[in-house]
Amino acid sequence: MLNTNGNIKSKILLFLSMVLFYDLGYSQNVYVEFGLGAGIPLPPYSSTGAVDVGNAKTAVQGNVSIAYRLNEGISMGLKGIFMQNKQDGPIGPVGPFVSLLPWAVNTLLLQGELSQKIGPKVFFNLSAGPGIMFARFPNASERISFRTVTRDNRNGSGFALGGGAGFRFYTADNFALTTNMYLLTAKPEINEDAYFLSQRINVLFLNVGVILEIK
Repeated sequence: MLNTNGNIKSKILLFLSMVLFYDLGYSQNVYVEFGLGAGIPLPPYSSTGAVDVGNAKTAVQGNVSIAYRLNEGISMGLKGIFMQNKQDGPIGPVGPFVSLLPWAVNTLLLQGELSQKIGPKVFFNLSAGPGIMFARFPNASERISFRTVTRDNRNGSGFALGGGAGFRFYTADNFALTTNMYLLTAKPEINEDAYFLSQRINVLFLNVGVILEIK
C-alpha cells in the first residue's frame, strides 16, 4: 500500500527547507528570534486516565525562528519549538502504564506574521502557520500479576498547526525584546508493523525572547 502520509510529510519538510534557503538568500532583511518559556499542556494531552490522554505536565520549552521581513508589517519564515513533558500518572490509550521517560516534542512550522506599530518602538504581532511535529512516545511499564510489562519508546509524527500573538519592544535598531502567547496543536502517530498509536497534543506557550535583526 502506498504510504501517502509519509509522502505528505516529506513534501512538507522539503517546502520548509526551501523557505529557509530563501530567507538566508536575502539576509539583509532577515531576523532571528530566540525564545524561552513555559509549555502548558491542554486536554487531552494534559488529562490523566487510561484512554486517549497524555498525562503531560507543564515544561520549559525553547523556540527559534528565522524569517524574512517583506516589509515593516509582513514577514515569513520558519519556527522550531522544542519541549519535553514529564508524565503524571498512567499513559493512554494502551492501558494504565507508568511512565519511565517524558514526552519529547519537536515541531517545525512555516510561519507568517503580521505586525502593527502601536508605539515609537513597540509592535503588536499576529502569527500562524502549518508544519510537522515529531514526538517520542515515552516508554513505560506496568505491573501485572507479579510481573512487569514494558512498552518501548517509539517515535511518531504528524501535521501541526500553530498560531499566536505578542509584542516586540525595540531597544536598538537591530535588537528587540519580545513577549508571546502561542497555541500549538497536532496529532502525531505511529503506524508501523501493525502497531498503531496516536496522541492529540495541544500546548499553550508563554514566552519571552529576543530578536536580532540582520540588515
